[in-house]
Amino acid sequence: MGSLKYALLDKVAFWSVFAAGALMPIFFLPIGGVPVNAGKTMLVSIFVLFALALWLIARLADGSLSIPKSLVIAGAALLFLSSFVAAIVSPVPEVSLVGQGVEIGTFSFTAILVFLLFLSSVFFANRKRMFYFYGTFLISGSILTLYQLVRLFAGADVISFGIFTGKISSLLGGWNDLAIFFGAFLILSLLTVEFLSLPKALNFLLYAFSAISLFFLALINFPVAWLVVGVVSLALVVYGMYADRADSEGLPGQGIQAQPKIMVIPLFVAVISAIFFFASSSAGSFLSNKMGISQIEVRPSFTSTLEVAKEVLKTRPLFGSGPNRFSSEWLLNKPDGINSSLFWNTDFTNGIGYVPTSLVTHGVLGFASWIIFLLVFLYAGFRAMFNFSLPRQSRYLVVSSFIIAAYLLSFAVLYTPNTAMYALGFFFAGLMIAASVSENLIGRFEVKFLGSPKLGFISVLLLIFLTIGTATAGYFLTKKFVAFAYFGKSIAAANSSGNLEEAEASLGSAIRLSEEDLYYRALSELNLIKLNNLVQQTNIPQDKLREQFQLFLGLAVDSAKRATELDKTNYGNFMALARVYEAVVSIKITGAYDAAKDSYAKALALNPESPAILLGSACLEVANENIKEGRAYIDKALAKKENYTEAVFFLSQLEAREGNTREAIKRTEQALLLAPNEITVLFQLGLLKYNDRDYKGAVEALSRAVELAPNYSNAKYFLGLSYEKIGEDKNAVKQFEEISALNPDNEEVKNILSNLRAGRAPLANVPPPNNKPETRAKLPVKESN
Repeated sequence: MGSLKYALLDKVAFWSVFAAGALMPIFFLPIGGVPVNAGKTMLVSIFVLFALALWLIARLADGSLSIPKSLVIAGAALLFLSSFVAAIVSPVPEVSLVGQGVEIGTFSFTAILVFLLFLSSVFFANRKRMFYFYGTFLISGSILTLYQLVRLFAGADVISFGIFTGKISSLLGGWNDLAIFFGAFLILSLLTVEFLSLPKALNFLLYAFSAISLFFLALINFPVAWLVVGVVSLALVVYGMYADRADSEGLPGQGIQAQPKIMVIPLFVAVISAIFFFASSSAGSFLSNKMGISQIEVRPSFTSTLEVAKEVLKTRPLFGSGPNRFSSEWLLNKPDGINSSLFWNTDFTNGIGYVPTSLVTHGVLGFASWIIFLLVFLYAGFRAMFNFSLPRQSRYLVVSSFIIAAYLLSFAVLYTPNTAMYALGFFFAGLMIAASVSENLIGRFEVKFLGSPKLGFISVLLLIFLTIGTATAGYFLTKKFVAFAYFGKSIAAANSSGNLEEAEASLGSAIRLSEEDLYYRALSELNLIKLNNLVQQTNIPQDKLREQFQLFLGLAVDSAKRATELDKTNYGNFMALARVYEAVVSIKITGAYDAAKDSYAKALALNPESPAILLGSACLEVANENIKEGRAYIDKALAKKENYTEAVFFLSQLEAREGNTREAIKRTEQALLLAPNEITVLFQLGLLKYNDRDYKGAVEALSRAVELAPNYSNAKYFLGLSYEKIGEDKNAVKQFEEISALNPDNEEVKNILSNLRAGRAPLANVPPPNNKPETRAKLPVKESN
């Protein structure tokens, strides 16, 4: 009876790991506001911890332990230990250990990956299970392929589930991750055709998969994917020559030398990969342009990552800044020139790849652990791969699992793949170990601990401790996941329907399950919105107005303060607190100005290169009627980022408010003589002339800015208003139509377009203060740069 119990536990645990691997490419949570990647992290974490708990309980029931004798498992254990120690000594251990539960960079997710590798190495140590998984994985990949093809040719609105709204949206997650997946799908299909004797129909299907995978690789045109696919394909060609010779001779060194056969299709793939890699801008862009596909993804360069690492290692050489804390170090040590780019305000969570990032977040020891793990993995894989005494089917399982794992893990060095691609790399590494065990290339470490009282006591005690720890971790992570889902629901309610009550209720549920600074920041922002909405109402009795004002203000302040308590190293928490205090400075709330100034100073200390924080300080000073200090902060912001449109806009509004518009126009025109094609200067001149009611002059300057930057939405906005003022309504409509295409969710732009088409004033039904462009405090449209 006991053997039946542990066998059943092992079986359920196996199916849990099996499902995690098979469902990763296509699983998602149909909850608005919850990213696809977060859903996959939840899937793999819950299934792996569940399987681990059952496996541990089965070992207690069985009284024995059997694990593969693999250096790869030891290398993975080293990753686990180095990440754990780095998280414990992190400046914010909670962020490094678990975070919000869905981040890839935490210790908890590293532990999940290590457990996944170990469990797959244990449960798949027979051919039948591996072949069954391969078949299911191909079915999962087929579903993903069919889904992407239907959406590509039938339109982005087809089977969108209300989540996948764009052409580049994917069940897998990121667009570049889709390229990584199709590269793996292509390689697995080619290996299967080359190694196994299959029915013609199945061969045809695999060739079709290969062709579709190449099509998607060309469409996505991700250079790193082409590079790795090309290198792996070329390696397969070379390996095939050795393998064919070994098969012809029986064993190496015996028999007659045979002419090796070249693997034609992998060679073809290698050539195609080289063409697209070296001519990606022309060869690849042709197809993507034809299909109307465009996307921009950016990450720190290798040099930038090393620059940040160099600064961190000066003070924390052994363990780095702590897992999941790259963004904090990036902001403190941001390389020169970033503020001039499109991504000046992006808080990167990783460097160029996960392994280089570990030099920042895990220090020298963590980085060394990665190098050791990868080296022992490659050693074990090549050793198994070149054992030509194995039967062809056995060699297929060993070679395919190693090649796919090596392919996927290489992206941990060169890129930052999403959860599915990252976790599948560890899963296939475990399959490689399992195949090696199944084919007796490596042995097992076996212990029967119930026969010895002393060993049995220690072993049982350790297994009980690990089981309780696993169950506790599973419960804790599940609470985190549910909290994150509530947070996503809150964001969706606020952004989609504007239902602040529902958003607040969901945030409350999230916070009750897991206190996170992100959730408290959101709650503070929510109460600040309610506060702003309240002061615009005129039909509320004064006593009730005062009561609700104090309530919303208190909640906003308390939430932002709690966020700063949870993470004192996140500048966003202090920005949230500063914005709350700044909102009430103009009505002379005692202590608000000092508190806001202090919060901005703390935020700037954590993000010293941010022009946005300096602009926030400028707004604060102006609200407190310190105009001179406000101008000084604007100058500092523009010194950090010369093309900072928000700062230029605020300065122009300040000039209009102070009655200095004419003088400001003269200064701007002088600046334009020195830099006639400087877009930001043209925008400033056009805005100043608009405020001075020189609408023809505004059209001249703003049209030049739009000519130089066709997607400059804010320049188009004021150009459109200027056209309407001089009676050119058709041109005005054209500008706002183009803005609407660039910003489809902007309600104000939609209202203006409706007004213009109906012959009304453009801002007829836009609520104050936005109905007076010359006095509004913020830009009407959010720019990407």
